[in-house]
Order: sequence, then C-alpha cells, then structure tokens
Amino acid sequence: MNLERFRQTWQRLVTENRFHRGVLIALLGTNLLTLIGLLQAERTVVLVPPILEQQVNVARASASQEVKEAWGLFVTELLGNVTPTNAPFLRQTLEPLLSPKLRRAVAAILDDQVEALQRDR
Repeated sequence: MNLERFRQTWQRLVTENRFHRGVLIALLGTNLLTLIGLLQAERTVVLVPPILEQQVNVARASASQEVKEAWGLFVTELLGNVTPTNAPFLRQTLEPLLSPKLRRAVAAILDDQVEALQRDR
C-alpha cells in the first residue's frame, strides 16, 4: 500500500515537472520575443527646447513640427542678437546644433557680421 501510494505521488511529481518545463519554455519564448521587439523598436527622445513649454517627440528620423519651429526660433533669436562681445558665446552655443557643413557657413557669416559691426562703430 505504501509502495502504491509512493508510485502515485511519484507519477504526479513527474507530470507536474513536465508541466513546469513546458511553462518555462513558453516563458523563455515570450522573453525572447520581448527582447527582439525591444531591440528593433525605434527609440523616441522627448525634449523641451528653451522656447517650448510642452513636451514634443523626436524620433530617429523625424520630429514634430513644433520642435522644428522652436529650435528654428531659438537659433534665429541667437543669430539676431550678434555683438562683438557675445559672438564667441553664440558660436559655442550654435556649433553643437549644426551639421559640419553648416557650422563652417554659419561661422563665416558670424565673423562677417562681427567685422561689419566693428567697422560701423
């Protein structure tokens, strides 16, 4: 009788073990699917430029219209207030925001404006 009870209990343990192995494999599969989805997802960065008071979304290859307008306004505001004393600060502030091709052009224009302002004084 004890041997028969042991066999039944042992059989239940084996069945439960097989069930848990199946659940474990299913959980590993869902974790792998989650990892693949995470690695393939396009990351979105949320920025608040100096002029905006609300959040805007910037993805890898696109940005909302509000963020483009805000950064454009910020840059034009900086460039509209050029003086010989703040020109180095403006260059330092604008360089990280511009592409290498634009950096050279903006730096040349900034230098021309500073020279024109110094000649006018």
